[in-house]
Amino acid sequence: MTKYLFALDLDGTILDRHKNISRFTKKYFRKLQEKGHIVVIATGRPYRAAKRYYEELNLETPLICYNGAFVYAPKDATFPNLVSLFKKDLVFQVLKTLTGLYSNVLLETNEEIFFDHEDHDLSPFFWKEDMKVYQGNVFETLFVDPMTVILRVDKEAMPLIQERLLQYPELEARAWAFLPFCEISYRQVSKSSGIRLVAQHYDVASCHIVAAGDSDNDLLMVEDAAIGIAMKNAIIELKAIADYVTVHDNNHNGLPRLIKKLLRKKIINEA
Repeated sequence: MTKYLFALDLDGTILDRHKNISRFTKKYFRKLQEKGHIVVIATGRPYRAAKRYYEELNLETPLICYNGAFVYAPKDATFPNLVSLFKKDLVFQVLKTLTGLYSNVLLETNEEIFFDHEDHDLSPFFWKEDMKVYQGNVFETLFVDPMTVILRVDKEAMPLIQERLLQYPELEARAWAFLPFCEISYRQVSKSSGIRLVAQHYDVASCHIVAAGDSDNDLLMVEDAAIGIAMKNAIIELKAIADYVTVHDNNHNGLPRLIKKLLRKKIINEA
């Protein structure tokens, strides 16, 4: 049998509107694993906010978190875990460069959260449980190298933010699709780079990688995959570059239903 790697986004892809994985979806991806395929979660969430779904799917593969900045295999000691950090001095330089273009900042590690002030739009993304939370001027509170840099911005400010970041050629800014935030990241770090690392570990050829998502942080992995899938509920930009778009959305098991069809038609050929 030909082994495939299936990289799955969480929110808007295999999670429904209630942030749950349906019984059908769980059963289907467990079955793919039993057949010998590699199933991997690729999410912007931190590990602590993805662990529940990892366990529900009975995965033993690495988790791709923080959009590729943290690739961690809790059950595979042979996997070379990856942690991509921003030097705190670089964070301070970037924030000074972007002075006046953001109104709040969120920085995270696996143990700490730092933010300037409480933000009701950002709070759902904190997952504060068991975390040390530092609220106040991050120039004064930040004492470690973070994995994420998230800024509250007006969409109109994005061109100027991207212009100012040109002095940091290793960095880029990505606006969130549905909320007034942008994320600073290293250009070489993405869900796609995490998928390549996992594929190499399991000896899966690039022509046997399937990736599915719904939002702007899924663009590169869907474009790079041999078979890139956009959800029915995905942003227009993702649908435009995907090889396939699901007929059903994330609330109606859209992804497993499409993959099942692609297997039946031997577009995903296990022979």
